[in-house]
Amino acid sequence: SLFGYLPWFLLITYQALYIAIFAAIYVRLQPTKIGWLGYAAVPAAWVTLQFIRTLGTYAFTWGSFAHTQADNLLVAQIASITGPWGIDFLVCLVNLVLATAVFGPLRKTAPIATACVLIAATCAFGFVSLNTKNTESNAKPIAIIQGGVSAGFDAPPAYTQRAWNIYKSLTTHIAKNRPEVIVWPETSLPADISTP
Repeated sequence: SLFGYLPWFLLITYQALYIAIFAAIYVRLQPTKIGWLGYAAVPAAWVTLQFIRTLGTYAFTWGSFAHTQADNLLVAQIASITGPWGIDFLVCLVNLVLATAVFGPLRKTAPIATACVLIAATCAFGFVSLNTKNTESNAKPIAIIQGGVSAGFDAPPAYTQRAWNIYKSLTTHIAKNRPEVIVWPETSLPADISTP
């Protein structure tokens, strides 16, 4: 392997600490321990840990609950206000309510009703957002280029020229539509192109 097993083991251990910390927090803040406040405290703790997990050198946004809703356009629209954190909060809350309702000693309907209202409100917002025409005159067309070229960790010598040719061709083609901005993936070329 390229780096050996130890760095991967350390990275996995570091990322797993967030789940362990959340589990410790959950034990103290679950609704069966602190009541109704737990329904807000547990998702808030999850969101806080997820936010912290995105900071620093070893930051990862992978594994966010928001990713599970990427294809659910009605729910995904709330990210325009809350970012992915609002989706994380909602998904955590709904799962907490369901788990408490099914497995918890307190089988109350009020938390389920509250979660249903939040889901309905989120979906209503999403529906309105998706069906409202953008009347802002400052909307600009953009293009995102995806060449589908993979180099892995060790790019073969001819890769850079091949990738450049593919991205140049795609950019030339899309430029005919006159987008305001054309975006390439950060890994499109395995070279430092910031200096001549």
